[in-house]
Formats: sequence, C-alpha cells, structure tokens
Amino acid sequence: GIDRAQLLIKFFNASYPKIKVNFVRQQESELVQRVNTEARARHVDGDVAISSANWLDLLKGSLGGYQPTTWNEFDPGFVFGGAQKGWTAITYEVLPSTIAWRTDRIARDQAPHTLEQVADPKWKGRVGTTSHLEALSAGLIKALGQDKAMSLIDRLAALNNRLYPSIAALADGLAQGEIDMAWNMGAHRSVRLKNQGAPVDFNMQDPLLGEGITVSVINGARHPYAAALFMEVLTRA
Repeated sequence: GIDRAQLLIKFFNASYPKIKVNFVRQQESELVQRVNTEARARHVDGDVAISSANWLDLLKGSLGGYQPTTWNEFDPGFVFGGAQKGWTAITYEVLPSTIAWRTDRIARDQAPHTLEQVADPKWKGRVGTTSHLEALSAGLIKALGQDKAMSLIDRLAALNNRLYPSIAALADGLAQGEIDMAWNMGAHRSVRLKNQGAPVDFNMQDPLLGEGITVSVINGARHPYAAALFMEVLTRA
C-alpha cells in the first residue's frame, strides 16, 4: 500500500536525501504484466520491483542480477536467483496472516482462531477476504495436504465472501463496517486498525501463513545505482 511505501521511502531518504523516489501502486498481476511488457519492448520505466515471492517465476526474466551486500546474511529460503543466474530477489519482510473482526458485532470468545472455524456456515455473508488467494491455496496445500486443503478452500468459498482487490482495501472494508470479519488479512493491517482505535481485534490465523515480500532491481533500469541503493536499505537489519 501507498502508506507502507511512504515508510520505506522515509527510511531510504534518511540515508540518501537527494534521491527522489516515485512510487507506483499496482496489484501484483498488473505489476508483472507491466514489468514484463516494458522488458520485451526494451523501454523500462521502473527501477525497483516489490512483489510477493509467489510471483517471481513469472517476473524473474525481467529482473536484474544485483546481489546486495547483505545477501549472505539471509536464510537461503529468503533469497532467490543470484548474480550468477542473472536475476535476484530478496525477501525483506514477511507478512503473517490474521483473522480480524469488529468487536461491536462479534465477541472475543466467539471469534474464530482457525480457518476451520471461519468455514462454519454461521459466518456466511458476514466475511470478506482478498481476491488474490494463490499464496493461501499453496500454503494450505503444503500445510494440510491436497485433499484437506481443497475441502477447506471449498467451504471457505461457500461463505459468499465479499472480495477486495488488496489487503489495504480489505482492511478499509472491515473498518467501515462492510463486513463483520476478515480472514487472511496481513497482521500489519490488523495491528494498525486496532492501534488507531477502530472497533477491531484479531487472532493470528491457524494455519499461520506468511507472505514473503521481495525487492529487486529491474533489468534495464534507468537509474540502476539508485535502485541498488534502495535494495541495500530495505535489506539492512
């Protein structure tokens, strides 16, 4: 989201105040399409790509091979590609998932802790989530196995969820009362709503899944050195 991007830019400009950062907010499928189209046309407008890890297979052909100085400090599961492979991406943050609800409509002792509890038909028509659930599906299959995961996904789908295009939009929908409960919502949004005084509380979701957010320099970037510096700042402890 734009609000979170402003925090990253603030961190970056604390070290490099003379470099102006222009942030373009897109859904991930739009990001992949734009970056790949510009790469094929050899007219690259962007310098840095921020994406979740599950889109890298579609994006990696358009990424550059800059390997930040912090590369070897990260667990191998958080780095992708490598300088020798000609493309890199590094997970600089992980967003854990939550089940959040409006406290003026659902009591804490009634609030679900697990996705199995969310799938109870009593919540039908009262819940919402995002429209991009590829990472959730892959995570549930890995955690529960194919049959159990698909059964759970079918029951969740039967709730007539209100679907939002992003986690930010989902959080806004919950805060405005469009839904009573949100599931698979990043903890950073749940925490922010609660800290702002919204009538919202949350539980960490079970199975607890986390979405890895990666940063990369784009191949053919117009400002490759500035892009490399941005990647360095985001991957520093």
